[in-house]
Amino acid sequence: MKRDVQREIVKDWKRAKEEERKRQEARARERYVAAKRSEEECVRARQRANGIRLEEYKRQKAAERQAAERAVLTMKAMNVPQPPSPQTAARLRQRSDALVKRRQEAAEQKERDRRDRENRALSIKRQVSISVERDPVRVLKDTALMKMRKAAARLEELKPRDSGYIRNVQHKAQPVWIKAPASAGV
Repeated sequence: MKRDVQREIVKDWKRAKEEERKRQEARARERYVAAKRSEEECVRARQRANGIRLEEYKRQKAAERQAAERAVLTMKAMNVPQPPSPQTAARLRQRSDALVKRRQEAAEQKERDRRDRENRALSIKRQVSISVERDPVRVLKDTALMKMRKAAARLEELKPRDSGYIRNVQHKAQPVWIKAPASAGV
């Protein structure tokens, strides 16, 4: 009998624990759902705020664009070309005539220089007579400079070379780590 009572008490305790656990899970679920809702509301509010800012930015840019277009139109209206005065036209004509004259003189000078160079070259050719036989083998021979380079390369090959082995390099000073044991024994 005592056992039955204890079993009943344990069953009641277990039921109470289970109900408490279910209540806590339900509260946790409600908190989670509420947090999700508030987070979604924050996201929606942020999106609305960003949308409002975007619209304001677009309006501002459109206003700036219209102001720039108006400024361009006013500048065009103000800069209507006026026909030059007679004094200005005469001065411009003189300057353009002088420029044309300078260009013509420069072209004529260039042509004279070219003709002088050709005449000098012809006179030098007349003074010197060139009579050389065709020798196609001469083209294939080494020049004197090439012969000297080949000779220098042969001499370089005959010179003795270092082995390149780093341990064989002599040093004047002795490293500290070699000196230290010797001085410790003294």
